[in-house]
Amino acid sequence: METDLSPEQLEYLRDMECSCLQMRLVVSEVLECHKLQAGRIELEALDFSPESVLSASISQVKAAAVTKGISLRASVAADVPKVLHGDPSRVTQMLVNYLSNAIKVRCCVFRST
Repeated sequence: METDLSPEQLEYLRDMECSCLQMRLVVSEVLECHKLQAGRIELEALDFSPESVLSASISQVKAAAVTKGISLRASVAADVPKVLHGDPSRVTQMLVNYLSNAIKVRCCVFRST
């Protein structure tokens, strides 16, 4: 059964979503810290496209941004090499964390009334 949510229900839903996002980030950071302390983090050394990593990062947070009414646009500066060497998974993870935090802050602090 589908019904429209009242404004109050939408507000509760947004608060729950924001809380879930915050909890997910905390759990992720704790797990990463434990891996780092245990010496279980291994970095890859691969050639990768910064544009592909940026695109993948945006894709992962796009739904959350749209839900909050946030438009995401990104580009890679012309002076950035087309191919970098490093760990694309870690770079993607860092970008997703930054973007998620930005969306979370927008959601929780700057919500319009």
